[in-house]
Amino acid sequence: MLGLIDFCTAGLFFLVYMPLGLQDEIDEILGHKTQRYWVAYVLGIPTMFIYTLVWMARIAEELRGKAKELGIEAPYTSWWHMFGWNTFGVLFFGPAVATHRFFDTLNRIENRLKQSGMRKAIIIGATSGIGRETAARLVKEGWEIGIAGRRTEALEAFRNEFGEAAHIATMDVTRPDATHVLDALLEEMGAPNLFFYVSGVGYQNRELDLDKEIRTIQTNCEGMVRLVDHFLNYVREHPEAYTKEKMAHIAVVTSIAGTAGLGTAPAYSATKKMQQTYLSALSQLARMEKIPVRFTDIRPGFVATDILNPDKKYPMLLSKEKAADEVMKAISRKKRIHTFDWKFRILVMGWRLIPRWVWERMTWVKN
Repeated sequence: MLGLIDFCTAGLFFLVYMPLGLQDEIDEILGHKTQRYWVAYVLGIPTMFIYTLVWMARIAEELRGKAKELGIEAPYTSWWHMFGWNTFGVLFFGPAVATHRFFDTLNRIENRLKQSGMRKAIIIGATSGIGRETAARLVKEGWEIGIAGRRTEALEAFRNEFGEAAHIATMDVTRPDATHVLDALLEEMGAPNLFFYVSGVGYQNRELDLDKEIRTIQTNCEGMVRLVDHFLNYVREHPEAYTKEKMAHIAVVTSIAGTAGLGTAPAYSATKKMQQTYLSALSQLARMEKIPVRFTDIRPGFVATDILNPDKKYPMLLSKEKAADEVMKAISRKKRIHTFDWKFRILVMGWRLIPRWVWERMTWVKN
């Protein structure tokens, strides 16, 4: 009965706000994924929502530990504060007291993290498109960022717009000295929370222009391997900066084009598949070697960036702004794989069901 009362008060409040971003916010603060809210509520049904109350209390206890770690003064939420007020204090507005203390603790943790400048990101390929849009979003949310790309004038324009929160570095990912540029950026900023690789090129190339094919492979494969591996080794070599509780986050923009080979864009689709497979391999390696890092493979559909042919029409085309919304969602939720948007998720599900021998005979596919 107490669990049912809790569900109708604080539990219902959490049920409304968890899917609206509260759980993502909590996951980011704690540095790991908490049990999904919908699982806790489904499992709560046979226990009259006592299970759900215990789930809420566990999250409260983790926030208590985080608050103490950051040196935040009491009072703060805790297991017993959440459980006790929602059960024994139910006649004295207990759920309201517990919920207020929970959000007060959460807000103070967020403020302390912002003040301590703990959120840092390095973005490779931020001079245009998804990379630039995401960099701008991060700065507006209080991140300190380092951006790298080939076009110095675009980098300087970004810094002029956003000020000291942006560190810039001119870099060509296809050159061996790109790792030295990254080292200088790391030295200037310190250990980042997020390493985001966005650099990429692609062409529709039915003529098999060899220069385009090789350039695509160099940027999308060689460049990614060079810089992602270098940063992964940086994480391995800096145990004082990265721990199991404070893991590094590596995100790479691949593409739904990696689902199957595209006859109109052979190198592009092949390199995107390679990126996806390589991230999977690195994720396994990180577990083998106990390297404190998590990976996110971001797979967009068609996005209105410079990589697309402006003379062609693309189905379900997404704006850079919409794409950045999805990227921010993937980063905050620390999803392993994020395909966007929902229309492309459905498309990919169907695409994977097509047998190889059928797909290779579908010569009407143009994009």
